[in-house]
Amino acid sequence: MSSHNISPGPQLVRVHFDPPQTLMLISGIGPKLARVIVQLRQESGNLDLDTLEVLIRRPLSVRELD
Repeated sequence: MSSHNISPGPQLVRVHFDPPQTLMLISGIGPKLARVIVQLRQESGNLDLDTLEVLIRRPLSVRELD
């Protein structure tokens, strides 16, 4: 008998809603930056793509934006 490992695939991260633990699934976001993102969105509303890319210091790929 063989066992099949089924990967759940990439998890959708909702930058404008998810908690810091979920934001850390995005490459380049650690605990401190995740807390900063949550604080920024609480203070000023949703983050635009350019702001997020500046925060993580890299462009987001099309795959990450889907």
